Amino acid sequence: MAEKKRKRAEGKKGDEEIEFNEELASRYRFDLTGRETVNGRPAFVLSFQPRSNDLPVKRKLDRLLNKVAGRVWIDEQDYEIARVDLHLAENVSAWGGLLASVRRFVLRAEQVKVDDVAWLTSFVDAYVDGRILIKSLHMKLRQQNSGFHKIAS
Repeated sequence: MAEKKRKRAEGKKGDEEIEFNEELASRYRFDLTGRETVNGRPAFVLSFQPRSNDLPVKRKLDRLLNKVAGRVWIDEQDYEIARVDLHLAENVSAWGGLLASVRRFVLRAEQVKVDDVAWLTSFVDAYVDGRILIKSLHMKLRQQNSGFHKIAS
């Protein structure tokens, strides 16, 4: 019984995680649109949009991921995501909009390289506007991190 609960909890946790891998990247069409500097480092700028309107849905989060478009800045030296600017290309709904709908989703985030070792999130700005059953959903998140430094061990 405990094993079943553990596996169920792990499955739910996995449903909410976004893993940046080949499967995720294959959902989108990317176009190199230029080069810019992000936090003093050169980066490639890629715009992206869903590859098609009929992408696979294996978990709840896929409904949202399949409708996301935007731009991503890739650090030229480390190939890390330095900045991302996402938005919904179209509304997302569950059960034809009866269960839930997301009308607006915007995410802007930035990472910085710290001590030539790690990339850490320095800025996140997100907004979600939608509905779950009969309750409106409006969430706003803004987070700024700075002053990163290595802790002596």
